[in-house]
Amino acid sequence: MVKEVRLEKAKVALKSAQTDVQQLALDLGFSDRRGFERAFKQWTGLTPAAYRRQHLTKGCSLIEESN
Repeated sequence: MVKEVRLEKAKVALKSAQTDVQQLALDLGFSDRRGFERAFKQWTGLTPAAYRRQHLTKGCSLIEESN
């Protein structure tokens, strides 16, 4: 259950370009950024940076399509 909560909080936070990954890792209870990045990749198949790029790009596409 802890994994699911961490993953959901991480996904929400990574959809913002302002989120600092180091601080997010600490907030989620990881001892460092690398541990968080390894866990996130294991959970999703993507690094936090790749997940963020994917979702920021989707957001931009949706905004452009609505204009």
